[in-house]
Amino acid sequence: IAVGVVDVETPALKAQRLTEEAYQCMVNEFEADTNVKELLDRFAATVEKGSIVSLDDEGLAYD
Repeated sequence: IAVGVVDVETPALKAQRLTEEAYQCMVNEFEADTNVKELLDRFAATVEKGSIVSLDDEGLAYD
């Protein structure tokens, strides 16, 4: 075993990147939704991006 700098994406970094990309895609879809846009416009609201979470098949939120 040699200690050194890793020049390739590790499995952990890949998993983290894929999770972040999926989250960003979900946020983009949410923000593009016409119902969401209408609510934001009607109430002069903003969305706290960190509050957007996925739902499982039963409609329960998870991070």
